[in-house]
Amino acid sequence: MLYFLIFLSSISGLVYQLLLGTISSYLIGNSVLQFSMAIGLFLTGLGIGSYIVRLFKNNIKTFFIAELLLGVIGGFSVFLIKFLYIYFFTNPEIFQLFYIIIVLTIGTITGLEIPLIASIIDEEKKKNKTNSKIKDIVSDVFTYDYAGALIATFLFPFILLPWIGVENSAILMGLLNIIIAIWFIYLKQIKKYVKVSNYILSFLIVLLFYLILAIGLNSKIENIWNNFFYKDTIIHSEKSAYQNIIITKGGDDIRLYIDNNLQFMSLDEHRYHSGLWQHGKEYVKNTDKKNWNILVLGGGDGLLTRDIIETMQNRKYKIKIIDLDPAVTKIARENKVLKSLNKNSLNNKNVEVINKDAFNYIIKEKEIYDIIIADFPDPRNTALSKLYSKEFYNGIHKILDQNGLFTTQASNAFFANESFWCIYKTLQESFNNTIAYNVYIPSFGSWGFISASKSNILTGDNDMINYKFDKDYQVNIDDIKINTLDNPNIIQYYLNGWKKFNL
Repeated sequence: MLYFLIFLSSISGLVYQLLLGTISSYLIGNSVLQFSMAIGLFLTGLGIGSYIVRLFKNNIKTFFIAELLLGVIGGFSVFLIKFLYIYFFTNPEIFQLFYIIIVLTIGTITGLEIPLIASIIDEEKKKNKTNSKIKDIVSDVFTYDYAGALIATFLFPFILLPWIGVENSAILMGLLNIIIAIWFIYLKQIKKYVKVSNYILSFLIVLLFYLILAIGLNSKIENIWNNFFYKDTIIHSEKSAYQNIIITKGGDDIRLYIDNNLQFMSLDEHRYHSGLWQHGKEYVKNTDKKNWNILVLGGGDGLLTRDIIETMQNRKYKIKIIDLDPAVTKIARENKVLKSLNKNSLNNKNVEVINKDAFNYIIKEKEIYDIIIADFPDPRNTALSKLYSKEFYNGIHKILDQNGLFTTQASNAFFANESFWCIYKTLQESFNNTIAYNVYIPSFGSWGFISASKSNILTGDNDMINYKFDKDYQVNIDDIKINTLDNPNIIQYYLNGWKKFNL
């Protein structure tokens, strides 16, 4: 039975590790750095715990206390990190320090488990005069430990994160540790070894129900977090398998947030989407073509598709949307507020929605398109940076008509200018013609776009679009490295840009 407890504790340990990496990625960005820190610090903590276990004389009491501490600290770790972020978000160094302490603490306590259980089993076998080598005991303990890690590996991404959420998953693992502690008490008849009064046992039971209550109160606790980020009324909140989706309404303004990052404000989103579609619009109006085949990558909110449909009036066309998250496209199709904004574009008979990863889709696609528009989030992590890579743009080039047009959003052209010009230079590796421009959007600032083609780029005449970049926007492009899968340079360019202006 002790081996089974190790199996359960291993599940909670790995899930804590994944939760800590996930929440820091949500809050800070740069998922590679944050998961590297979470894993590295957690493993360091395991080493510390394995070393200091020799300082404790009573193995049974130590294991019992360790599980109890994990239940409390681990169970509320996500809430603690989020509240620390609220108070120290303007001082990221201080927040990062607290984060390191939390990860090391949980890792250290977890590191006590295996040596303690191995010692307890060894003591029992010696007491019962069972002939067993310590090598066999350690082998068995690690076998159950790794089996638990395997279960957690699949449990976290497929069940816990999409269906339970980050906060509730932490509380659930805290409950698991408390259950292990209580189970261990009765399994080992701990009263024979240490003085544990009925008061302590009652405390454990109360704590167990307290954690259960915390799950029930999670929505109220979450309101504190939401009030920090979202000043307007939340009219839709959803945690999908991929991200946290929030829609707010304040007066006439509707806003969409994904993982706390603003996607659009209804008061000025038309400026962004007009800038993204401007060259496509000119191309359609100035080209005598009977049938149009258009590919939209991202843009699951339907706002870009709305503008495309308006341009395509009295023309034959087909629009295919590739967006990863089915929750986003479902909201765009069914939510009354968002449907009103996008003019029911995703329910148009000429529009096909496919919920797949855009990178994988492009690499495998063989159909040829006249216009391709990429409306992706900014390249703040590796999952997104691949959508701005040379390999991705080579895939775009392959499926774009010889006279076709490709346009991508390219982040803030002023604050993240190195990232902006990295996209431009990377596109030049794949296309003969590229043109950079920016549009002022009140909610986002001077936003950058880049269009590319194999043959010709239409500049047109639009007062909203600015093709000129003064010295504050410019960089020495010779010093800029292109973005590839092997070298995702754009992430650091992007993060450095926003950090430079303390944004």
